[in-house]
Amino acid sequence: MFLCFTLIGLDIIFVSLKYNSLTFPEFSAAFIFPIVLMSVYVAYGAKQENRERQLSAECE
Repeated sequence: MFLCFTLIGLDIIFVSLKYNSLTFPEFSAAFIFPIVLMSVYVAYGAKQENRERQLSAECE
């Protein structure tokens, strides 16, 4: 999943460089957007894992 987000950012950078239209906001978005998506993905996974641990502890 992280690889997909990284490829999204790299794609934005390379396409913009090809057309010589890379501005600072686009460059920032190319890095920030995948980082935010990955952070949300990891936080959601940690939340699910914590919930599963609580349920398994209650069953014991």
